[in-house]
Amino acid sequence: MGEETMTQKSKVPSIVPLHYKYQKVEKEDIPSAYNLLSILHKSEEIEKFEVILFHRILKRNYGEPSDAEFEVLGPQETTGEIWGLGKEWKYFVKTPSGGIIQIGTEGLHNFLKIYHVLPEHKKEPDGKLIKEGEQFVADLLKELDHQNRKEPFDPLKQLKEGEGVQLYLLENIYWVNYLRAELMLDDAEEYEGYNEAEAIKYPAELYKDDPEKMAHVNKYIAVSGMYYCAAILYYFMALEGFVNLLYHAFLKDELKGQDVEERLERDLELRVLIMPSLCDGFKNKYFQRGAEIFRRFNELKKYRNEIVHSKIMDAMKNVGFIESGFLYWVQVKKTNKEFLPPSTRSSKEDVLKVKNIVDGIIREVMSKMDDRSKKLVEKFIMRDLTTLFRRDKDGKVRLAELMKKG
Repeated sequence: MGEETMTQKSKVPSIVPLHYKYQKVEKEDIPSAYNLLSILHKSEEIEKFEVILFHRILKRNYGEPSDAEFEVLGPQETTGEIWGLGKEWKYFVKTPSGGIIQIGTEGLHNFLKIYHVLPEHKKEPDGKLIKEGEQFVADLLKELDHQNRKEPFDPLKQLKEGEGVQLYLLENIYWVNYLRAELMLDDAEEYEGYNEAEAIKYPAELYKDDPEKMAHVNKYIAVSGMYYCAAILYYFMALEGFVNLLYHAFLKDELKGQDVEERLERDLELRVLIMPSLCDGFKNKYFQRGAEIFRRFNELKKYRNEIVHSKIMDAMKNVGFIESGFLYWVQVKKTNKEFLPPSTRSSKEDVLKVKNIVDGIIREVMSKMDDRSKKLVEKFIMRDLTTLFRRDKDGKVRLAELMKKG
């Protein structure tokens, strides 16, 4: 057992920490006027790593930065108290020969930059300083690699475990899909008109014996209606995204960690109808029987089933009858576009009906919320492409925003 443990440990060889070789220099000990010259050694390799990993390595070696710039932030009435966040940080370290190196961030701490700090009268480092700068970069990357092999950086794992994660940003899956549906609807008429024109480009007598023309006609018959279908699907996805975001933001604390959302994942209607009893922020625990929301879901299911499930009976086009030796083909669904298959005959009117149903369900859900929660949803979920969440001091997830004071 002991030998196995030693073998496992030997896979990650120990190294000399940075602070043994490069001592930290405080900001006060840096000349008031100096020149900076970039150290570009292994810059492409540095760019592959997240800046936070360098911050952690340097903090482990030297504690807090030699210099840091903060932006003062103020709390919102509906969110937690986030008073300040750092903009940029810098560490100054001394090389063995006495040279100074600055390791810091730029672009709102999105980029790591390393510089020689030179006296005001000096424009270029000498050969020895250049070699020391390159060696520092190599040592920094070696320690980072060593740490990564010991503890691989896994943001999702750290999020689930709550390790050091106080904020996270989600794509607003409601609003993004809603905007996609709107744009698809705006463009659909033009593209559907083109597809229909291509579907009747050749008279039947011309393409029956021409494989290329037949393939062309069949292709455009098959895709006719797809833009309207896509718009409808995006409205479905927007509604599901809205519901998922509400559960993530308002699910009662005692239910978190019990896979409630996963258990209800396949039944969107059930998730909506029992949401007031499972989530905080609602005035009543249930929707009243006979409420408009039930009728809306029944209508929505009809559209969803026709488009999503690809049922054989929904795809039925014609039924053939033989009467006294005569064959009659009768259309199952009458339409003014008889050349199109029934499963693709969605129209602009269908899309607008689905949009109105989705909007109505969302309005009805929000009407059941208390004023404070409704304002939160309007502010953070109904408008932006991303939604910011924070984990408070008790580990609870809350909607959040960062806003400058004043």
